[in-house]
This record gives sequence, structure tokens and C-alpha cells, in this order.
Amino acid sequence: AYITVGYVAMEGQGALIHCGEQDGEQAILDIGERTVDALAADGQKLMTSLCGGNEELGIGQITDAVRTLAQRYGRQLPAPQIHDILWSWSHNEALPVVRTSQGSIPEEELYSTIEKARMTLAKGMVSFASSLWNVEGEAVGERFDLIYIAGGGAYYIGDLLGKMLPRAVIPSDPENANILG
Repeated sequence: AYITVGYVAMEGQGALIHCGEQDGEQAILDIGERTVDALAADGQKLMTSLCGGNEELGIGQITDAVRTLAQRYGRQLPAPQIHDILWSWSHNEALPVVRTSQGSIPEEELYSTIEKARMTLAKGMVSFASSLWNVEGEAVGERFDLIYIAGGGAYYIGDLLGKMLPRAVIPSDPENANILG
């Protein structure tokens, strides 16, 4: 038997193929559960010196914050239940009730925890992008025609990144952008 390894694409490159332009400089932040990958390209050609990944940033930071809140109320929430809370939050639906021995965790406390964790994560993402894309005298990412916010994390912090990064856009179906590419 012979095994041949073909081209191995960077995480996020599928999103570039799916939603990226053929011309012009563009970038992608592909936000996952525990990672974020940043890619930059001129058209569809990667600018590898401006690409990188970070294994410390991701939606897991928000789930950790909700988990810590629940622990203060004596609950150990499994990840799927936390993701249900985040999904409801991101779709402007009523949050699932989290029962405790004294009743339930107040919804406003869940909202506050999510918002604080989102802001911390978004600032961390911009700092990470700055470490790769910084040009002295320019705002982070100013050089790009578009910055795509892809991956499942786009639902949770895409709006904040849209305010912090120039020309940031969230493609339709961002969690499937890599697969579709």
C-alpha cells in the first residue's frame, strides 16, 4: 500500500475559497471552539507571512465563563447545555432556564456573563490579528479590502469584530464556509 499526502490546506482557507474575492488583499478570521486562525491573501494566493493560528482564543472562553458562573450557583453544566444557552442568546431567543438548588440562575446574570466574555474574546482576537497584520500608523487590518469573520464563532463575536476591524463582514452560513470552500 502506498499513501500519498496531497495538499494540506490551512484552516480557514476553505472559507477564503468559498467567500473570498479573486482580486485584492483580503483576510479571514476563522473562529472555532478553542482556536482562531488568521489568513491573509492577495486574491486567492495566501500571504503566508500574515497567516497564523492561536490555540488559546475561541468560543470556549465564553463557555468557560458561563461554566464558572454556573459553578458559583453549585451547578456543573455540560458543554452541550452551555452551547444551547449561547445558541439561544445569539438568535435572540429566551435563554434556557438553568435550575439550581435555590431556584435558577438569573437570566440577566447569564446575559452579563456572556457579554463580558464576548468583549474580552473580541479584544483578544483583535490583538492577535494585530500581531500578524500590524502596519505602523494604520488601524489593524486597514490594508485589506475585506476581512471575513468565519467559523461557528462568527455568531458570537462577529458583531463586535465588525465594529473593531475595518470592512469586516460575516458571510452567510459562516460555520460552513470552510466546508463549502
